[in-house]
Amino acid sequence: MNKKIMKILASVLLFSMTHHCSESLFAQDAKDAASAEKFVYYYATFSKFKPGKIEEGRDFIYNHFWTVDKAIGRKPLAFDFLTGPWDHLVFFRLEGGLADAEIGKTAQVKKWQAEFEKQEGGLEKATEAQAGFDAMVDKSISGLFKIPLEDVEQLEASYSFLSEEKYFRVIMGNHKPGKNPAAQALLLNEFRPARKATGRLVAPFFTVAGSYDVIAFFEIDPSGVDNIVSDAKDLALAEEMGGDEKMKEMSSKYADYLRNLSREVAVARW
Repeated sequence: MNKKIMKILASVLLFSMTHHCSESLFAQDAKDAASAEKFVYYYATFSKFKPGKIEEGRDFIYNHFWTVDKAIGRKPLAFDFLTGPWDHLVFFRLEGGLADAEIGKTAQVKKWQAEFEKQEGGLEKATEAQAGFDAMVDKSISGLFKIPLEDVEQLEASYSFLSEEKYFRVIMGNHKPGKNPAAQALLLNEFRPARKATGRLVAPFFTVAGSYDVIAFFEIDPSGVDNIVSDAKDLALAEEMGGDEKMKEMSSKYADYLRNLSREVAVARW
């Protein structure tokens, strides 16, 4: 929204040209357009707050930024992490697809900035408020991701600002060099249909440019928050995939594509 975010965005666009992704941003977009799967694109920001500033930083987001998002009709997919290297991760939908990759120049962000200034009491106060938030952030990176349209529709259908907390198991992974397209295809064609059949709310984000090749959120019951490996719905997943042997076969195949993977827990308030 400000010069800092635009600077971060510039780094992301440069990163998209030099990162390990096997295809360029535009080649990937063309490939998606030719495929049967329709995708929605998101700009993501990962934030790590300074020691002692986590709760204050999150409160600022929900009491200052989200009020603006709600006023202009934007639905950020935000997650507060209970484990892992990041404290907050938020995905902003790019309404114009990758044509809106320079998010700081979009009509939506300009509208957001105008509403933020109005809410805070003018440009000077808005600038001070933003600077106060920026001072709480220790580290921030960003990226561009895509998610199947059908999953977006399910997520937005259940969206409600500051609603009852939803808990998610989070898978954050990177694939071996040259294996990203095959790994994504396996996740989309084998695992995703079975996941959907179990009725679990899932948000699978696939990289276009960024530090992670895949970030997938699986809603879990709060009572199972200490178990970030599996739960009852994972047993149902094996059945939907055709049995334990098929599940093991597909899991082994995916493991061959993986370079690294971490499991975390996050909370959403939408």
